[in-house]
Amino acid sequence: MKIYLSPISMLATLDASVSGDTITVNGITHSLLGLVELVENELLLPDFIVAATDDSVTLLLPYWGEASEAVRFPVPIIDPPDGPLALPS
Repeated sequence: MKIYLSPISMLATLDASVSGDTITVNGITHSLLGLVELVENELLLPDFIVAATDDSVTLLLPYWGEASEAVRFPVPIIDPPDGPLALPS
């Protein structure tokens, strides 16, 4: 799984973890296949999820105030191990 991050200035927090082909975003678990079906049927994606393909997902990365370079230009997270995602701050 590849996870891309899209920085956005907003008052919110993102807590994400992965387990196999599922991703949990702020306490709600989504299968990658289920997200792809939403995209293919042009349905709304869940909060913080911008896009999904069969092997990737793009998440909003909220920040407030002055963002670090790691937040402004996040690198993709490729094949993360199961567990919480280490998000840039």
